Amino acid sequence: MRTTWVVLIGALIAQVAAGDGIPRTGALQYAGVLLGPGGTPLASPQNIGISLWDVDQGGTATPNQKCITPARSRELDAQGRFTVTLDVGCQGAVANNADLWLEVSVGGTALPRTRLSAAPYAIEASRANRVVLSVPDGGRTTVDGLFCGATSNTNGNVQSGSLTGYRAAKRLCEQACNASTTAHMCTAFEAIRFYELGGNLPYGWIKSGAGVYTGYPGGGAAYSDDCHGWSTASQVGFTRLGLTFDPRMSSGITSGIIGTSNCDVTLPILCCD
Repeated sequence: MRTTWVVLIGALIAQVAAGDGIPRTGALQYAGVLLGPGGTPLASPQNIGISLWDVDQGGTATPNQKCITPARSRELDAQGRFTVTLDVGCQGAVANNADLWLEVSVGGTALPRTRLSAAPYAIEASRANRVVLSVPDGGRTTVDGLFCGATSNTNGNVQSGSLTGYRAAKRLCEQACNASTTAHMCTAFEAIRFYELGGNLPYGWIKSGAGVYTGYPGGGAAYSDDCHGWSTASQVGFTRLGLTFDPRMSSGITSGIIGTSNCDVTLPILCCD
């Protein structure tokens, strides 16, 4: 029986050196999630390769294959997530070819190709001119960043070491985005902008910074307040809600939607930089 492989959260992103906006050598990475039949994350490691083509299917290595990152054993986390740093030649291939298709191979099986959007170079251009804010104690963040990664699943009570709430979320995002000291939890605007540029995000928590109270006829109430500043997963007495970005299929249509979820639900935090 043929095994079905599924790649989710597939996104080609451009890395930059922390703080200076200068692209690293071989700056393109592909981040994704591998699930097997039934949606179960694949075991680690997996033999994964990446290639870029100028046709959506078929073709030959010459002239259609524009760059290749050879398959080799790569680690996956417990959710099936992985990253592959593309061969240095891929950066030039993306810059010089307006219409490319990306193919992921897993264990020697080539998955269907996906169109490569303009997002990688949009990201690079934005970050090269990004605004960085800092405070005297050393804390730093970017203004109007773009998606750079996602944390492990967490409920609305976000913790990292001794930190809780918004500060814990930022620390987790710094770890999820290659130790970038300016990474942070995405706002709704940042998530939408990345999505409209053609980037792919997982379903996860984002921040609103707002507190909205909703009373229901006949009793009951809900507070949409970033899970009380990302400090609680409790639903006792009323409903606490956190803001989410949801790119999943809905009624047969792929659409990025800003929504809410109960704070006792576990989701990754979406991180921007």
